[in-house]
Amino acid sequence: MERELRLAGVLDALGLEWQDPVKTFDDRLVMQKMIYLLAVLDCDLGYDFNWYKYGPYSPDLTRDAYSLQAMDAAARLPIPLLAPEKIARLKDLVAEINGQSTSLGRIDLLELCASIIYLGRQFRYSDAALKHILLNRKPKFEQSASTIDATLSILRANGIIN
Repeated sequence: MERELRLAGVLDALGLEWQDPVKTFDDRLVMQKMIYLLAVLDCDLGYDFNWYKYGPYSPDLTRDAYSLQAMDAAARLPIPLLAPEKIARLKDLVAEINGQSTSLGRIDLLELCASIIYLGRQFRYSDAALKHILLNRKPKFEQSASTIDATLSILRANGIIN
């Protein structure tokens, strides 16, 4: 129950729907990527992530998110806020990623960002290899090679990747 309450607090602080964070596929994808990125920023809520079609994914996170729907409203409050400085840093990073001039939407950019970090950290790919893998595994990014380069630069400038 404690982890679910922390999750609810973080989702609320991120401005995401915490009472029903699994309503749509896009809601689930955004939740997964935001919690993954928060862990990358050293605010780990205790979820393990593995590679999935849409980038880093945690089955336990999905289970906990579904359990938030079943929580009694009284049990949901107060929602503890963890690491407000990490939340602010994540919001700034996402805003910078979303500020790129690209045809990709904000959800695709979030997926791209999390995928770059995950693959780069797990397998230590070079930028060229990483770009090649992303373009092969995720056809929707085929027209976005320059966005991959720009995202790599943003992540590097923010000290998230080397």
